[in-house]
Amino acid sequence: KELADLSVPQPGAGSLPCTPHRQQHTTSPRPAVMPAVVNDPAAWAKLVGAARSGKEGFFAFYSSVADAITTNVSLMTLPVDDHAIVRGHAVFDTCSLAEGRMYRLQVHLDRLFASAASARLPLPFGGDEAANRERITEIVRATCVASGRRSCDVRFWLTAGTGNLGVTPAGCTPSLYVLCFGGLPPLPGSEDADTVGISEATVPESVVPLKPAALAELKSNNYLLNALCMLAA
Repeated sequence: KELADLSVPQPGAGSLPCTPHRQQHTTSPRPAVMPAVVNDPAAWAKLVGAARSGKEGFFAFYSSVADAITTNVSLMTLPVDDHAIVRGHAVFDTCSLAEGRMYRLQVHLDRLFASAASARLPLPFGGDEAANRERITEIVRATCVASGRRSCDVRFWLTAGTGNLGVTPAGCTPSLYVLCFGGLPPLPGSEDADTVGISEATVPESVVPLKPAALAELKSNNYLLNALCMLAA
């Protein structure tokens, strides 16, 4: 009936048998409302803030791009051309702020600088490693003070930086980011992994391959295999 209604000749009516034509190329339906073009920083921050839950547990954030600290979660962002995003070319480490003291910060910075050297990352501040260590220590301390917390986790990233979408750091300005936050969310299936624990799981290499030594031996920003392993478990 549908074919008849469309005036398509029917089999046996003096024409060759036919089948309905199936469209080869489909297009996604247009959204009801097209995205707005927003160029005002305050308006953009307001839109981002409206999309946040307010429960992220992020207390303070430093960005070397701005060379400033913010406690506004809507402003805790990375530029889209930072190579941490573009190529995953970044390393990180985490220490604890415990009762107002940065617990073993220098030990964590030792590992951060070792990871950066293995990843061939240029350091963000002028001078040698000692000068960068001194400056980063000051920044971590200032970010902790700005957080208003006496106890929290403190994570810091060194990245190949911003400047382009290339593969190498050539033409980029290295970046440092520091975040004071309230810890990681509980693992799936456990509301409190610290006290309840999680079930043991075995994930075969056929499902998720072992991490290459080059990535396993440094604190790389690339946790894709970790995420796949957790999902498989």
